[in-house]
Amino acid sequence: MKDAEACREAVVKALEEANVSRARIAKTIEEAKTAYATLEEDSRKELQAREVILAYGNRRLMEVEAQAAKAEEGRDDMATANANLVTDRTWMRNFSVVHRCVLRRVNTEATMKAATDAYDGLIVPALAQIEECLGADDYVDRLRTLFELK
Repeated sequence: MKDAEACREAVVKALEEANVSRARIAKTIEEAKTAYATLEEDSRKELQAREVILAYGNRRLMEVEAQAAKAEEGRDDMATANANLVTDRTWMRNFSVVHRCVLRRVNTEATMKAATDAYDGLIVPALAQIEECLGADDYVDRLRTLFELK
């Protein structure tokens, strides 16, 4: 009985020591979880701060690229306009448009009116056929036959 009592006490003592060890391990695990959560939160905050900085940099980059594209477009437009003016000036010099009009006292308004009248009086046979088709009740079919490829 003494042996059983001694054995029982040894088991109880071992059980108490196991419970103490289990409590220490649980406490250590909780501390580790807390430390991990704190580290995770700090990492998350640092990552969010970096994302904000990156988003701001990307937005500024897009704005600058848009301004550069607009400036390049304006430069191209100005170069085209300048090239057109140079071409017009060269053409006028080559054909002496200004000098002939001034030296020969050409009435440019009368010439323009004559050209306009000639254009307005121009008769295009295809237009007469189109007008004839439009006057008919089945104008769609007639127009189709008129414009069919043969």
